[in-house]
Amino acid sequence: MAEIKPSDLGITRELDWSIDSLIPLTGKITIVTGANTTSSIGGSIAHQLALRGAKVYVGARSLAKANTGIKEIIAQSPSIDASNLQPFVAALDDYVAVRAAAEAILQKETRLDILVNNAGIFPLSLEYDQYGVNKVMATNHLGPFLLTMLLLPLLKRTSAAAPDSDVRIINVSSTAIDALPLGHSFASLQAWNDSFGGDDNPLQFFHRYAYSKVANILFTKELQRRLDQDGSRILVAAVHPGLVATPGSKRVLGVESEQYKSGITPYEGALTEVWCAAHPEVRDSADEFKGAFIVPYGVARGATELAEDTEEARKLWDVSEQILAGIIKA
Repeated sequence: MAEIKPSDLGITRELDWSIDSLIPLTGKITIVTGANTTSSIGGSIAHQLALRGAKVYVGARSLAKANTGIKEIIAQSPSIDASNLQPFVAALDDYVAVRAAAEAILQKETRLDILVNNAGIFPLSLEYDQYGVNKVMATNHLGPFLLTMLLLPLLKRTSAAAPDSDVRIINVSSTAIDALPLGHSFASLQAWNDSFGGDDNPLQFFHRYAYSKVANILFTKELQRRLDQDGSRILVAAVHPGLVATPGSKRVLGVESEQYKSGITPYEGALTEVWCAAHPEVRDSADEFKGAFIVPYGVARGATELAEDTEEARKLWDVSEQILAGIIKA
């Protein structure tokens, strides 16, 4: 059997930095979606940010799941101030719930320093929400898009409050983008709902997932372009965590698959996101990392031609706004 190389796991940079080199986060407010357990990437991200002193809103689809994530973090690190871990409840394909959760943050907090859009799904069927959006695009793109737009005024105010403010938005993507077939667009809801040839084939499931991960990168790049145009210092990055052995990948790949067996741990999978969210190198080299697609453990790499297409990024943004305008005031 061929040896699994680091590059096979999406790792292109040695882990040549220490978790202790992250900036102190005491007094900072952060949100991490999809953080319902420390055996996941999101839970591990939330754990590491809390260890640096941040107040972390632990995101999950239900209050019970968010509280489970909080309890696991405290059990593993009793030194963390429990009041710094708060639930953030919203199913990202429920746009009304996303708005309510965002409004609750806007009412409670006067600042927001880090937003990590980590939550996502890998589709094992082709399903649609009540508004006709396929659920993988609803959960992996449209919900995070809405959440970010609703929180953006607070993020901007935080960034503008002091010359040394360091506000960052992290969108979790994947090198699955490399497997997306050519010839796709984001110019309409019909394009978003492409079946990729059928609704019951694992390869088609993977292609729909890859399509949503391209959307994450396009959103990152267009949001960064608009923030730069406004003169904002907010930094936005898309991140591939690596091939990570999580409950989700176990469900998709199977516990006996070589990919799952060789996957990095959730802690290791969280490291690149945490680096993007809180390492000084990212701000010091902002021109390199702004709007970039970043892979383990801190390398900006080129994306695919579609994921680098500025016109497609604008189309994705416009269609996102159009869909949400018919559902909710975004």
